[in-house]
Amino acid sequence: MSRSEDLNYINSMEGEAYFRGELEPLSQPDRLLYFSKEHGNPYFAHLTLLGIKEFPGHTRCEAPLGTSFCGRTLNKAVHDSIHAQEEEVAVIATHPFPTFNLWDISAWPGSGVWRGMPLDLVSGAVDGIDLLCYTHAWPPEGIEAYVHALNAGFRVPPSAGTDAAMGRGNSRPPGGYRVYVAPPECVLTLDGWIAGLKAGRSFVTNYPLINVFELEGHTAGEVIEYDGGVLRGRVSALCVEPMDSLTIIGNGGVLHVFKPSVESRGLEIAAEFTIDPRGLTWVLARVEGDARSQAARWHNMDANGLFAQTAPIYIEQTTADDKYRHPRLQTTAPAFQRDAVNYFLDFLDQLQLIFDANGDFPDDSRVKFDRAMRAARQYYSLAAGDPPKAFDLIGPCKTWNKPYAVVQTSRPTFIWQRAPDPDPNEHAKYVFAIDTLPSFESATLIATLHDTSYTPSKKDSLLEGVTYYWRVRAYDPTGYEVASTTDCCTLMVTFDPTGIPGYTPPIDWGISGIHPNPFNRTVRIDYTTPGSGEHHDVSVYDVNGKLVRRLYRGNRSGAHRLHWNGQRVDGSIVASGVYFVRLSPRGSSSIVKKVVVLR
Repeated sequence: MSRSEDLNYINSMEGEAYFRGELEPLSQPDRLLYFSKEHGNPYFAHLTLLGIKEFPGHTRCEAPLGTSFCGRTLNKAVHDSIHAQEEEVAVIATHPFPTFNLWDISAWPGSGVWRGMPLDLVSGAVDGIDLLCYTHAWPPEGIEAYVHALNAGFRVPPSAGTDAAMGRGNSRPPGGYRVYVAPPECVLTLDGWIAGLKAGRSFVTNYPLINVFELEGHTAGEVIEYDGGVLRGRVSALCVEPMDSLTIIGNGGVLHVFKPSVESRGLEIAAEFTIDPRGLTWVLARVEGDARSQAARWHNMDANGLFAQTAPIYIEQTTADDKYRHPRLQTTAPAFQRDAVNYFLDFLDQLQLIFDANGDFPDDSRVKFDRAMRAARQYYSLAAGDPPKAFDLIGPCKTWNKPYAVVQTSRPTFIWQRAPDPDPNEHAKYVFAIDTLPSFESATLIATLHDTSYTPSKKDSLLEGVTYYWRVRAYDPTGYEVASTTDCCTLMVTFDPTGIPGYTPPIDWGISGIHPNPFNRTVRIDYTTPGSGEHHDVSVYDVNGKLVRRLYRGNRSGAHRLHWNGQRVDGSIVASGVYFVRLSPRGSSSIVKKVVVLR
């Protein structure tokens, strides 16, 4: 059979009766035969095991198939057990979707569904995914979940198998669907072939041969570090039946479509191309063709016609902007990524409902199942990249006829709207900022507010007659940030009983407050300078007139706040006693206030 179908490697999943843990002795240098196992967990997946040296145990559950869903053995546990064995091994998700009804508990097709897909992708429980199999949905429906996996950021190579049962007279032949792999150095060995499959040096097909697919010299399974400019590639495919098209696809979208020339009669397609890789994370080649008219050719297995697809070439964006921009601020995930992760979030929701309603969890398997669900949901929620929506600042804000709001308390309550989050399981947090400068370059930030209001504490009380600017930003648990629809609001404190500031005298030099006084740990010093912002310094002296600490030297105008923790110039801490804060404008008399230190 291997010779007649020109198959270099047959992984026969006969089970323990024929298992050797090594190549079957009848193998030949170009015909490898290995008896292995299909791990048939009817609740999470069927898994093809490649290259195993020890036969794995069975998944046992208390409830019989058809009555409930057993949650005992996650595919990650199977994967870890297999990979603990020596030499090259692989775990492949087999015929992932013979049906898309996740609630089907029947022996077949319900027992063959890859219900564990959203969990397994996050945990790395599989080394490949069947795109073609006799018992798997045909393209395009059968490859939709795989494209979502690529768009969600997973680098999982494609595979193909037949699930042929040659002991039955009505079985289709082995190799009707197949995966071609380039082993290291093109030398056929079992370990090399498995390594090539896991590396994605491959394409799957039901007949066409994709003999060239390159992008800047890189081939399927490799990674290109993109640092600007277009990428150049070439591709070609052959088939003994007419092909309709050869398509270059990236992130779920078509980049190029090439048609065969009239002279080739559809039996060959070759092209060179360029792509702009900005925003792309993967690119692959796909062949399609209508072969139904050739149904008499028994070895041409239908996949809605001819079908072949390479593993992706992956692209890593390394432009200067990407190197220094935080990946979770001031941007959102691209649409293809949001669609993909929302697909898996919906998948998880269904899985949760199924196992809550019909789950059977022997031993401590419920704990492990719930842990895997939380980890997967956290990953997809992060990757979804749906930031909170913009929101409004409510008050105190300037009115249409005044440049600022007027408040009659030094501790006003700031209020804003709640930032709606597209994910109902996420709630935005807020960062409140207030400053005397509209640039917010010296702002006081109050982070991680869960409420939509903030009232300053006594130590952060506002000064009368000073214009303040305040704003709020919201961010969600995934790190995405959004500003309010209003850039900022302004206010001024006055204690005039009318609530309307009358004549506001020009701000002059002055130390407006020292609090607490006496102090033990830290003292707050509030002072003002005129609008011209003359050069000045603020220092602390002892009773002998000796400099203890200079707190500020420079040029600025308006109201300011400094703090002193009792530290001297040399870093030592002052003893209890009387000290003096001196505000010294250049060319004017100094202003001095007493401060008492208690230790």
